[in-house]
Amino acid sequence: MILRDPAEPAFSQYLHQLSVGLMRSSFREHLEKCLRNDRKRLSIFHPFLEVGLYSAQVKRYLDLFPRERIRIYWYEDAWRDMPAMLADLFEFLAVDSGFRSDTSRKSLERRRPRWLSAHHFLKKFRLWYPLRALVPDALIPRLRAAAFRQGKSLKMDRPDREFLIGYYREDILKLSAMLDRDLSAWLM
Repeated sequence: MILRDPAEPAFSQYLHQLSVGLMRSSFREHLEKCLRNDRKRLSIFHPFLEVGLYSAQVKRYLDLFPRERIRIYWYEDAWRDMPAMLADLFEFLAVDSGFRSDTSRKSLERRRPRWLSAHHFLKKFRLWYPLRALVPDALIPRLRAAAFRQGKSLKMDRPDREFLIGYYREDILKLSAMLDRDLSAWLM
């Protein structure tokens, strides 16, 4: 398993939901809707925050399988040296650890529609793809650049991060103790 600072996948999932047109609210508004949601059926509100509560999920694996049969990676470390992580994973799985996969191509990078209401309308009424089909292929990258803000510039506001740190704090501390791993960086 790969574990990541739980605030980050929450924000990433929010951006994904925006980009596919499932919502048009701010991140804070979405977090508040998730907290007020008392229906536990699958939706954009559930499980949203719950996915980042790792300790119970990890404990289930540790209770069922011997520790030496479980490999845990840390997202922040894995992305720093992806080839080393993959070589270790291939060795753990007893597959060719000499295999080198191409990790140079990035997909599913962060993006956010520039005009939330217009984007939501086009997606909701299934107009986005028919309109896109009218655009010549050579212009698609320019259209995408005009329609979306992308990349590392999309950062969570500090008050939202602090809110999520508070929400996940107890679970992060449990996970840290369970795995004997310093996760204090997730609490900053």
